Amino acid sequence: GDLEWIASLCSHEKVVAIGEIGLDYYWDTSPKDVQHRVLRQQIGLARELGMPIVIHNRDAHEDIVKILREEKASEVG
Repeated sequence: GDLEWIASLCSHEKVVAIGEIGLDYYWDTSPKDVQHRVLRQQIGLARELGMPIVIHNRDAHEDIVKILREEKASEVG
């Protein structure tokens, strides 16, 4: 239900991007595979809605770049 909630928020006229989305390995409070899956889903939502994304990256440089490339995030800015 979280993606549906985010999508509903995006319909507000003042919402201009989906963010801050990304990976945070510093705090290590969420498994990496879960973070990867959710980031991919959020990029997909941005593509579906035609909205740009704002990325959060803490100690996850290689994985961020890999996921952004694989998900063709450049298409959503």
